[in-house]
Amino acid sequence: MREEQQQERFKAMRLDANDVLVGVEELQSEADLTERHVDLRPYGGECDRPANEYRWNREAERLEPLRVAERLQPAGVSLEQAVAALIVALGHAGVTVPEISARWAASFLNSVEGQRLQR
Repeated sequence: MREEQQQERFKAMRLDANDVLVGVEELQSEADLTERHVDLRPYGGECDRPANEYRWNREAERLEPLRVAERLQPAGVSLEQAVAALIVALGHAGVTVPEISARWAASFLNSVEGQRLQR
């Protein structure tokens, strides 16, 4: 039974390189957590904050609102969105994409932010 509980999917906030919240992802296991994730289980399992408006404060373990100037992004897209779109386009053009890049793009496209990109 304990092993089954460890296999349950759970949600984690996805952070960019500046610890800005970029979305929430559903992860398969603890092994999927990276330094760019915050496991939401200790915080009720959900996050209702909009992407690109909050930064994770690692010391205080909380989200803090970004200043208005920090919220603005060039062309309204994140770096992750731009890179994922590029990787997908290269693949569609027949360019061999490194496996690690293809896996990252697939994972990103399954995230909340990535799903918005596909609309």
